[in-house]
Amino acid sequence: MNNKRKGSNFEREVGKILTTAYYPEGDGMFQRIYSHPIPAKGEVMGDLKAMKYMLTDPETGDKSLVLDNSWPFNVECKNYIDIKPFYSGLYGKETELFEWLEQAREVSKKENKKPLVVFKLFRSYTICVMDSLDFEELLVAFGSCPKKTYRLSSQDRDKKRTIYLILLSDLLEWIDIGYYKNRRYIRSLVQKMAREA
Repeated sequence: MNNKRKGSNFEREVGKILTTAYYPEGDGMFQRIYSHPIPAKGEVMGDLKAMKYMLTDPETGDKSLVLDNSWPFNVECKNYIDIKPFYSGLYGKETELFEWLEQAREVSKKENKKPLVVFKLFRSYTICVMDSLDFEELLVAFGSCPKKTYRLSSQDRDKKRTIYLILLSDLLEWIDIGYYKNRRYIRSLVQKMAREA
């Protein structure tokens, strides 16, 4: 299977995971939307976008998918093939994670969203890469993460960069979907009230 097809399959897999977590009632889905041109490559970049169903004809019950701005992340999936560089500075490849996040950040700025890079490790673990400031915002909103997270820092001349890595399943279990979708029941508030009681 070529890399492009593997990447598409992985993106569909991530889309299903996000759809199950964010749209448990079937009121939306995540799908690839082509929109942003890649400079100097003449290609169009596609990212996974949150799409919600909107009733377009009350008489027939017809629905259409529209962009759901409640989802806070711009998700970019990467097909990470060689695992050795991830662990050893001798290979000097850890910086790819920072570069991936930098790419996602450019698109995220335009959409006022947080960049979230998702890749597969050892062909089994689906990992998220987040900017340290975005991760700290989640800590403020939802409290300390009960799952394992990993921090990776890089000093590049005068610039120090820090990112966090967390399993996609752990991230989705930690954050409160209701917090973003404005439902009546918001888990984080209930937990906060329980702690204060």
